[in-house]
Amino acid sequence: MERDNKNAQSIVGSAEPLTREETQKRLQELKAWGVDLTLVQASLSRTPTERAERMIDLLKLTRELRRAYLEAQRQKNSHNK
Repeated sequence: MERDNKNAQSIVGSAEPLTREETQKRLQELKAWGVDLTLVQASLSRTPTERAERMIDLLKLTRELRRAYLEAQRQKNSHNK
């Protein structure tokens, strides 16, 4: 991976096929940035459909948590009146 400059805060990737050496170098750079490669590998071991289903499930969970939070806030405000 290349950085835009020495002080850049992002890693610039490429969609081009990589050699084995380039792949290993990029993985090491990602690891150095703090990316948990085991999570990436686990995600990539799933099919695209399985990954999409997981994201939909997480979206549903997020919506439910938001709904519950807003309901709790509503109840808290109605008791304080």
